[in-house]
Amino acid sequence: MTGWRRPKGGAPYPSQYRRPGLAARRAALNATRPHDFPDFSFWRIEADSFHINGGFARAAELQPGHVLTSLAGAEELVDIEADAVQHMNQDHPEALERYAGAAGEGGGPWRTSGIDPEGIDLAAGDRAARLFFPQRVVDGRSLRAMLVALGKEATTKG
Repeated sequence: MTGWRRPKGGAPYPSQYRRPGLAARRAALNATRPHDFPDFSFWRIEADSFHINGGFARAAELQPGHVLTSLAGAEELVDIEADAVQHMNQDHPEALERYAGAAGEGGGPWRTSGIDPEGIDLAAGDRAARLFFPQRVVDGRSLRAMLVALGKEATTKG
C-alpha cells in the first residue's frame, strides 16, 4: 500500500482507546464463519491521524480523539459489552426495533452489534445504524437506565 508505515514508538492509540478482550470476541465470531479463501485476510489498522476532505477548501487533519470513542473510565462497560449485546439480542428484540426507528431506520429484524460509551450499533442484514446516547454511559447501571429511557422515548414518538 502506498504511504503505509508502521507506527513509531509502539501503539499509536493511548490506552483509553483500546478494548480489552475485543480480539478474543472477534476471533470467536470469525471462527463461526468460513474464511478459507486464499485472497482473504483480516487487517487491523491503527491510525495516528486522519485526513478528511469535505470538498473544496474543506479539508482537515484529525487526531484519534476526534474520531475514536474514548474508553477511559468505562472499563466496566467494556467488560460487560458482550453480555449486554447478547442480552439485548435474545431478550429485547422489540426494543432494538424501536431504537432502529429512532435512528431513522425501517423494519428489521435488528440486532445490536456493539455498545460503547457513546451509543449502540445496530445491524439488519447488510444495513447498519447507530443510535447515539444523549449522555455518556460507563457502566451497567448507566447503560440499563439509558436503554430504558431511549426505549420509552422511542415508544412515545412512534
